[in-house]
Amino acid sequence: MKKLIVIVVVCLPLVTLAQVQKGRSFLSGGIGFNTNSPDNPQPGSTKQFTRFNINAMYGFMIGDTWAIGVAPSYSTQTQTFSDDTKNHSNTFGVGPFVRKYFALSEKFYFHLDASFNFTQQKDFTESAVGNGPATKSSSNVIALTPGASYFITDRVALQAMLGKLSYSTFKTPGDNSSAFDVNFSITSFSLGATVYF
Repeated sequence: MKKLIVIVVVCLPLVTLAQVQKGRSFLSGGIGFNTNSPDNPQPGSTKQFTRFNINAMYGFMIGDTWAIGVAPSYSTQTQTFSDDTKNHSNTFGVGPFVRKYFALSEKFYFHLDASFNFTQQKDFTESAVGNGPATKSSSNVIALTPGASYFITDRVALQAMLGKLSYSTFKTPGDNSSAFDVNFSITSFSLGATVYF
């Protein structure tokens, strides 16, 4: 019996792997599709709206509580009006992030992301008389985003993002602007999953 207890005590640290630790990587992301077609569109109003977006987040643990990574995204949307004119918009974004984990238990972690994101958008109009000139706009966003992760297995965690604090600059043809945003309402809550490997 004493030998069994000694074996369990010696082997226990080998089977209790920390959920986040130096050298691990993680991947999360999402895909979205939205379409809307009013039954009786009014003249000049939208007849159909379609949007597709995809985003990802890849991180690498550089310490037991620190991670660095990159977050690319892409979206495309088309808005068709009652006269069959179409507005097209394509957006690509990418940027680095740093994440700090705070362990609340063996499976539950609070984390804070500091990120920078550069986004470029291209818009153009398609009509019966031809395509309009393309316009380009861009934005830079610096943000702090709190979140929480709960590990349902050693490799899969449910992840919640809880709003953000951000500063953004926007550049459009003939205009530059900036915005400061603090949003921690229920509408800014998102839920997803992250795979660690």
